[in-house]
Amino acid sequence: MDLGAALRSAFRYVEQHGDPLDVARADLLAFGASAERVVEAYASRQSDHGAFASDPTLPTDWASADVEGSVDALWELSEVGLLGAPIVENAVAYLSGEQAGDGSWGGRDTDLDTSVRLTGMAGGFLARTRWGRPGRVQAAGDFLAEHWSPDRVKGGRWADIASHAHFFANVDHSESDPILQWCGREFERGVLSNQWGPVAAARILVLSDAHALPGAKFDGPDLAVAILNAQATDGCWLEGSDTPEPQRDTATTLSALAALIHFGVRPVEAHAAQKPGSS
Repeated sequence: MDLGAALRSAFRYVEQHGDPLDVARADLLAFGASAERVVEAYASRQSDHGAFASDPTLPTDWASADVEGSVDALWELSEVGLLGAPIVENAVAYLSGEQAGDGSWGGRDTDLDTSVRLTGMAGGFLARTRWGRPGRVQAAGDFLAEHWSPDRVKGGRWADIASHAHFFANVDHSESDPILQWCGREFERGVLSNQWGPVAAARILVLSDAHALPGAKFDGPDLAVAILNAQATDGCWLEGSDTPEPQRDTATTLSALAALIHFGVRPVEAHAAQKPGSS
């Protein structure tokens, strides 16, 4: 497998089908380009109080800037290794201010399952940055532990496995080990039963800033091989459907690129002669 060719082909697909932010993210991942364009694009979508809009196509509609939008933005920033960017400090401050007294996120109108998932995600990002306060992270862990049951991750519940693995892989909590063991076993079951493709599985590890989960018998490098073998001839990755859908496939392709880089595939040397379409 020509890794350089795989990265160039993936970039070409994103360049053809993605928006300018998608292209900037792909350029950073595939070629090690400057992060400045990516940071500036996210900064333009951030409200004065640090939140990001749930709908990124409405960057000035600050009524839609909320916890879910902020978590999604931090997730995307984490995939390109930018959780240390200054805009993240403001997002963490916003999320900290939205945390409830019981350590959760979501508010009174949010059902418990959604609140648990949001808490794992938001709390995990507080833990992964230098701006999250330990007391708030601990409170999030206590909330998750209080509402923990193996049933939360059984049966291939991807979002629940992802949120719990994200938090407990990055937080030293009394319940971290047993919860991560359950996540690892269900993670492995989800892959082996073909409930998820390799990109979806790898996204959990990238989110958790890990190369493996306890209890799982395979790791990130194994997934990297599967990801490379699953690349379509046009450079994208198709997951969840055999029918091409550029918006969805662009997001999957960016996640595949992030996983390959996370698991040790080096970006193509960032000079113009190696980029698709350059002379």
